[in-house]
Amino acid sequence: MNKKIFLSVLVFVFFSLTGVAFASLTFSNTGITGDASFTTLTIPGISTSGCLTINGSGVVSSTGVACGSGTSTWGSITGTLSAQSDLNTALNGKQATLVSGTNIKTVGGTSLLGSGDIAVGGSGTVTSVGLAGTANQITVTGTSPITNSGSFTLSIPNNPTLPGTTTGTFSGSLTGTASNATNLAGGLGGSIPYQSAAGTTAMLGNGTAGQVLTSAGTTLAPTWSTISSSTANALNSATTVVNVSSATAPINGQVLTATSGTTATWQTPSGGTTRTYLYEYSGICQGGVAGFSLNLPSSNSPVPGNCTNSTPVLSFPTTQSNYNTWASIVLPAGFTTGGTINYTIESRSADSTHAAIITPAWAKASAGADVNTPSYNTLSTVNITGAAASGRVATTGSFTATAAAAGDRLWFKITADTNTNTLTSSFDLISLKLSLTGNN
Repeated sequence: MNKKIFLSVLVFVFFSLTGVAFASLTFSNTGITGDASFTTLTIPGISTSGCLTINGSGVVSSTGVACGSGTSTWGSITGTLSAQSDLNTALNGKQATLVSGTNIKTVGGTSLLGSGDIAVGGSGTVTSVGLAGTANQITVTGTSPITNSGSFTLSIPNNPTLPGTTTGTFSGSLTGTASNATNLAGGLGGSIPYQSAAGTTAMLGNGTAGQVLTSAGTTLAPTWSTISSSTANALNSATTVVNVSSATAPINGQVLTATSGTTATWQTPSGGTTRTYLYEYSGICQGGVAGFSLNLPSSNSPVPGNCTNSTPVLSFPTTQSNYNTWASIVLPAGFTTGGTINYTIESRSADSTHAAIITPAWAKASAGADVNTPSYNTLSTVNITGAAASGRVATTGSFTATAAAAGDRLWFKITADTNTNTLTSSFDLISLKLSLTGNN
């Protein structure tokens, strides 16, 4: 092997021969010596203190500088070539090969490697927007913070406030209490807002002086109405309009008193203690002769009877339709004009299947009125059916004695019809009771 070539290869690989062991070297030039293991190689004419170099022509020479004390440059890498760790360190500090999606991210699935520009934008849906702001406030900066179309979710803190003056239109549902609504837009002076439809507010213009707001019912708009004189003098109860007479102006201490189911007047209460007056009419037996404390007509008259036991009665025979009897009283002091009178009809009949048809009626006569031919007011009929074994039956009712006042005479008459329903036994009146309220 050519010695020059050998040395060139040797220096290229190890750069310094000192301290390098060779297993076996053979040289034809005996001027080059070394120990048996070639730990040290000696070349004549080369300084022992210098470091061995080879030039571009393959000539070996000494630098005169100890090996390891100088530096060499390999391209742009500097350092001590006798210690190769600096080369490894320099190489390890270099950027690794970029691999898209591995050690460099992508944008929207597009690799960032290569030349050119990547467009960012386009259509899409904004799913969440974070807004900065102080406590209970939100702040959006910029003229157009959100420029792409689509939907997004905006999270607002509890009880948010809007600082400053807010203009524009808010569209959406709000819950809670509007504690400081200052004004409503639209309408004129005296207008009243109302709902013309669900979710729609309209304004009702002002009416004229003295009119009242009247409901039109259902979902129709309210209206302004003028009260008539009859309506102005009326009171509305749960089911009835009660007219208050405008002819009787009230004076101090008077009370509004019903005179019928639909009229009322101002009246001065009577003095004394209020009490209930009871008038009872029943049968009587004297020496086996039956009597009854009611008035009986000269014809179509029921017959007193049944003095064989302890219950005398006034008997209305079968197949008859207009048999009647009546009572007459004077209304006591303290009776409220047009007040209520209650009645109880106590009866019996052996026919417990068919009902007797009872027609009550009443009449009144004021001072100076004709008492011979009272004009009766007929009340609603009452059906009374006997109980088994001629058991006692009590039937109650009441009526309003319209315009009847304290001191007036009042008649109460009952007419029994045993024919229409074909009673098989007589209708027997045990007693008739009248009760009303007056003063002592």
